[in-house]
Amino acid sequence: MKVLVLEGNRGRCVEMERLLKGAVQNMEVVACTNTKDALYMAATIRVDLFIISIDVDQENGGLTGIRFLESIRSWDEYFDSYVIVISDLIDSELSFYRRFHCHLFLERPFSKIELQESISQLEFYIKLKKQQRIMYRDKRFHINIDDSIHCIYYSNILLIETHSKYDIIYVTDGESIKVPKLTLKNMLPDIVDNGFMYCNRSEIANIDKITNIDKKDGSIELDQFERKIFLTDQGKKQLKKYMRLFK
Repeated sequence: MKVLVLEGNRGRCVEMERLLKGAVQNMEVVACTNTKDALYMAATIRVDLFIISIDVDQENGGLTGIRFLESIRSWDEYFDSYVIVISDLIDSELSFYRRFHCHLFLERPFSKIELQESISQLEFYIKLKKQQRIMYRDKRFHINIDDSIHCIYYSNILLIETHSKYDIIYVTDGESIKVPKLTLKNMLPDIVDNGFMYCNRSEIANIDKITNIDKKDGSIELDQFERKIFLTDQGKKQLKKYMRLFK
């Protein structure tokens, strides 16, 4: 489990590193005291959990840690990663929590035991998430179309669009495959259980291919897919269940 800490106060940074290593065995902690170093390390290694300190920047104004959070949430590999925010600020309206989709917001002074227990619980979910992605990446199915057998990997699917008499599978190379209605009927429950979600009554999206979420109009965008996918209320609940969004 790799954890990146961004804490501008060197004394607190050292203390946080010591505290974390006592929470989970074999934890790898990367501690940074500035945004530049933190962004470099996030790009160099695959971070499982971010712990970010947000405080008033006495020298330059504004808040420390905000630019870093905005940056990692714009990266494909970190848009849904676990983030814990620690701050002296009182976030009574949970604006940080909503804006940056934080798993936990702790106001100083915080309980060290609560932090350690939260990280210990997160370790389980992080391991489970990794295992699910490994399993799903290798899953595939075969369909017979016009006397040809197509092998389709779950990881290559962007979107499945269902219609009354046929379905369309959109894949990562820009191709769309039109299949008879009954072809996917028995496969859809398994597909949805392996990293896909119903956005609305006719569209099923690969969650790992989501590149942008527009909470204002209730839509998502997929990698290498031109148009927006609009979510019904049920679709938003599905996304919230997976990503803890739409609070």
